[in-house]
Order: sequence, then C-alpha cells, then structure tokens
Amino acid sequence: MKSIRLTADDWLLTEATRLHEETAGRRKDDEAANRVAIAAGPDSTARLLARARALPGAAKAGEDLARLRRMLRYCLVSLVLLGALGGLVAARAIGSGRDIDFLLASLTLAGLPGLMLALWLFMLLASRRIPGAGGRLAAVITSRLGPRLLNSALSAELLRAGSALLRKPAGRWYMSSLSHAFWLAYGLGAWLTLVILFSFAQYEISWGTTLLSDAQMVALIGTMAAPIQALGLMPALGPDWIAAGREGVALDSMRADWARFLLGSVLVFTAAPRAVLLAVCAILARQAAARLELDLKQAGYLRLLPLIRPSSEHSSPLGPSVPASPDHPWRPPGPSAGPLVLVGIELADGSDRWPPELPGLSAQDLGLVKDRSSMQAMAAALQSLTPRPRALLVACSLERTPDSGTAERLQRLADAGGGALIVLLVDRERLVERGAEIEARLADWTELARRCGGRAGLIDELSNPADGAGKLAQWLAAPA
Repeated sequence: MKSIRLTADDWLLTEATRLHEETAGRRKDDEAANRVAIAAGPDSTARLLARARALPGAAKAGEDLARLRRMLRYCLVSLVLLGALGGLVAARAIGSGRDIDFLLASLTLAGLPGLMLALWLFMLLASRRIPGAGGRLAAVITSRLGPRLLNSALSAELLRAGSALLRKPAGRWYMSSLSHAFWLAYGLGAWLTLVILFSFAQYEISWGTTLLSDAQMVALIGTMAAPIQALGLMPALGPDWIAAGREGVALDSMRADWARFLLGSVLVFTAAPRAVLLAVCAILARQAAARLELDLKQAGYLRLLPLIRPSSEHSSPLGPSVPASPDHPWRPPGPSAGPLVLVGIELADGSDRWPPELPGLSAQDLGLVKDRSSMQAMAAALQSLTPRPRALLVACSLERTPDSGTAERLQRLADAGGGALIVLLVDRERLVERGAEIEARLADWTELARRCGGRAGLIDELSNPADGAGKLAQWLAAPA
C-alpha cells in the first residue's frame, strides 16, 4: 500500500517527535495520541503523523514550523536583494569612469558568475549527487539562530530534523535554487544598472591586452559574441569590427554596438543560465518534497509502531513490558576462561560517558550499537571471539522503553556471544529527574531480560563490590 503524501511540515513534526522520544522516552500522556494514531488507518506513516499531531505541544511546534518557513522566505528575499545589490555595485564600479575595458567588465559581470556555475556543475557531476555544502551551511546557521526564534518543547528536535531535511534531495535542490536566485539577481541588477548608465552618459568601450596577441583576442571575443548573435541581441561581428575596438582606436559609431555587446554578455552568460537552472531546481525540489518519506527503520519508529497497530490492544504508557516472542530459556555462562564482553544499546543521548564504570569487574569493551549496520558488525565480532565470551554485559538506558524490537536486538547479540546475558541498566538519576516511576520501568526491563534468557539489574548495584558482586557472581557461576 502506498504511503500518504507528507508535506515538509508533516515530516519535520513527525521526525522531531521521534528524536525527542528517542532522547527523553515516551511520556505518560501519550495514550490518547496512541488511540488517535490507531484510528488513522492501516498506513504506518499516517498513524505516526496522526500521533505526532495529537501529542501535547504539537500546536506550539506548528507555530515554530511557521517561523521556520518565514525564516526560509526571509533568506530567499535577502539573497535576492543582496545579489541585486552586488550586481549594481559591480556595474557602477565598472562605469565609474567614462572609459570601460570590455574584457575586464565581462570578467567581472559574466566571468565570476560563470566560474561559480562551473564549480556547481563540477560538484554535481563529480559526486553524482546534488551538492550538499549549502545544506550543511544552512544547517549550521539555523542551529545557531534557531533557539533564539523557536519556543516549543520540540525546538531543538525541530532544528535537528530541519538540518536532516536540508541534506535530503528536497533540501539540497532548494539550497541550489537559492544559489541560482542570488546569481540571477546579480546579473539582472548589473544589466539594469548598465542600461541606465549607458542611457544617460557616453562611455568609450574598448579592449586591450598586454601578453596576448591581437589575433588571439579577436578570436576570443568572436567566440563570446557567437551565442549573443545567435539570439539576435546584436548584429553579426566580423574580425575587422572586433579589431577596430582595440584600445586607442577611434570608435565613433561603434560605441552603441559595443554597449549592446556588453549588455548581451551579461544576459547570456550570467542571467539566462541561472534563470533556467533556477526553474529546474525549483521543479526538482518540489518533486523531491512530494516524495518525502519517513525512515520506518529508525529505532524510535520500530519501538512505537507495535503500540499503534490497529489490530493490537492498548499498551501501558510505558510501552509493552514483554515482547511477543516466546520465553527463551536461561542462557548459561560460557567457558570460565572466556572474557566478559561489554556492549551498549538503547542508550539515550546524554547518557553517562561510555564505557560505564564497572568497579570490581574487567570487561572487554566492544562499543555501541547505533544502527542496523553496527548491529551486524557487533554480531560478527561476537561470533569471532575465541574463547567464547563467558557473559555478554549489555548496557541499556532506563530512559528507553523496552519493547519487542529491544528483545530482538538483545537475543541476536546473546546468540552471537553464546554466553550468559546480563542487562546493565543506567541513567536511573535521569529518569528520577523526569518524575517517572522507576520501579515500573525496572520491572519492565527485568521481565524483558528474563524473556530473552538473561538477567537485568541497575549497574550501580550489580557492579558495586559490596552490594552487587554476590548477585552478579551468582548469575555467572551456574545455570539458574
């Protein structure tokens, strides 16, 4: 079934909600939003969007999104005005005297924009993707200015989601559109300024060279004139006519033709390419925005989707306490000579520095599991250990809500390790600060670990030589 069409605001709100809940955990007041999501129908994207809209604070987040849209409009208007002002200043500087060097004027008004256009095309072809430097720059600027302009509880997450959107095709095409709009305004501003100057003052336009021969310059200028002549913006020029424009030669009636030549160069080499590319990039940005999709493989969505399935029963506000899979028997410890292996999954942003302290224990640190690829790499690393691990110590945050996705990851790691599975729970103080029920969340994790064939406990108790060493030693000594 085809997912619903998401607007940029829909995508940002849903992604910001996911980022917030991955960091702070789901709240107790989201049950009503879950019911709204369930009623939204079978499409997963529609349910996630409906839930995000129904959560407390969504209205404030909508106001922040409106502010972000205004910021983008102001950015566009500011760039256009800045480009037009730059073109005006450049043209006025060229016309500050009554003698204008044609080649220098062309280099300033058409050569510089042409060089920037060539750089854009090089990035496009060399990387086989839309240039993302503008998106990254805009993300940095937004992250600095945004907190001063946004007011909702999701302000930080909206900025993170906005930065991610600017790196997607829709955002990168939009940033390219801004770049082309700037240079189009530059070309039109310079062209209009020159028209005014040439209309009310008499200028002597000529060309000169120090290093190149006159024949080479005549050939170069003739090449520049070819597309302008093809568009009918100036009459056909012969080598004799171009040579007559050499500095120091009396121009007389050729003055107006050279002025038209310069004006045509600005239009053809600066304004016209940018106008075409602006239209193309704007169309591609709109098409890419119409294809925005949520990455349903993100951990936050994987944990949430089982809660809002239309056919499932309502879960508690803390999430499902047990996975849908059957119980796994207790996993006995591996060889006594095997190492204790420490990994981290389901850790909240801002958790205690990794690796956590384990007083009285010596464990081999294999790092953090952050996504599917790192999960595959971790499983392969566990399978390659010789001797087999005595036990797998998995650090998890109490701020996370355990669910079937968590159970699947724990079981996969435990199967790869082959020894006992012990879940070390961290961030108790952070959960206390949020006012959550510690005992209920701890019971959820304990039950989930039991279903996966392991044991779970608070790390500051299990790793304390005085209080928890006996319990941990008992788990590692013999089957339960």
